[in-house]
Amino acid sequence: MVWSMLAQLQTWFGNEQWKSYGIQLMPITPASELRDNGTWLAEMLPSFTDSCFNDESMACISSACNT
Repeated sequence: MVWSMLAQLQTWFGNEQWKSYGIQLMPITPASELRDNGTWLAEMLPSFTDSCFNDESMACISSACNT
């Protein structure tokens, strides 16, 4: 999560990295194309994928966050 004076890798929902990325992506609107450019996606996707597929609970894979 990115705040005005703080960056942290956890949410109210848990400290898994894929949850933080999901929160940062909301809301998904047509303006998201301006916010989430290809450079950012290329940097984020490997970390998100590793976090999701290494989640022992398999919650990321079985949730809507994986769509």
